[in-house]
Amino acid sequence: MSAKMPLVLQVEIDPQDAGFDPNRLARIDRNYQRYVDEGKLPGFLAVIARDGKVVHVAKGGLRDVEAGTAVEADTLFRIYSMTKPITSVAAMMLWEEGAFELKDEVARFIPAFADARVWSGGSQQKPMTVPAARPGLPTVAIRGVVRPVRRSSSKLVSHRSFESADVQ
Repeated sequence: MSAKMPLVLQVEIDPQDAGFDPNRLARIDRNYQRYVDEGKLPGFLAVIARDGKVVHVAKGGLRDVEAGTAVEADTLFRIYSMTKPITSVAAMMLWEEGAFELKDEVARFIPAFADARVWSGGSQQKPMTVPAARPGLPTVAIRGVVRPVRRSSSKLVSHRSFESADVQ
């Protein structure tokens, strides 16, 4: 991946030049803002790109409701729900095609992971983080991102079948 993502999301190309109708893109802003206004969503950041170029950035609402801080173009969100399972399935399809090895570093494909940090304590206002790197694993490997998990006795544990497949 040679394309470099902007540090702060910003429009890089005129939407019409990329085949988009600016009036229809504006509907995205209005639709999401309506969700914010109705209290269904605290905030949003939606980005549309074509051929690696950002053509639209829509943002609104609050990234931190208690502090009253607005969503900005560089707001980072914790990802919940079905994003990881869907992304993992897509990644495993690419793995089956030989696009990468599970031992490959995520930073090879997403440079922002080169200096990844993970939460180790603290609060939402003052989180404490530590480097994600561990002895023998200098950065986050793909296998750590797509590893399947299951709930057992209220603890999150890896599937034994995954570990026995010798992909650790």
